[in-house]
Amino acid sequence: MKEIREETIDTSSMLLGDNEFETSSITIPAGKTVKAGTCLARTDDKFAVSELGSGSALSRIAAIATCDIENKGSAEADFPCRVLISGKVRADKLNYNGAEMVPAQLDRCRLAGIIPIKVSDLSKV
Repeated sequence: MKEIREETIDTSSMLLGDNEFETSSITIPAGKTVKAGTCLARTDDKFAVSELGSGSALSRIAAIATCDIENKGSAEADFPCRVLISGKVRADKLNYNGAEMVPAQLDRCRLAGIIPIKVSDLSKV
């Protein structure tokens, strides 16, 4: 009997439609990378990685990084970016500092107009 092997087909696009973007800059600490799907907070006219639960302005979700942005330098710096500010996205592609988001964090995205949707990838045998 032939062995059956299941393979998941990842339709990897984070964006699902009705998306709006903003071009701005993001502050990134030295040697760090902001991954695509990371929740961002607005600080004046720039963005920074959201610090959920910190109680500061950085605890609010205002946008989502749409691509990886890396600071290879030895000091904190601002980098140009294009971030998602509203629309539908795959819930499994969002992250909070690299960790999978919990339902309460996904609810915070919804309050910002970013709608995370659970998506099932296709499988083939």
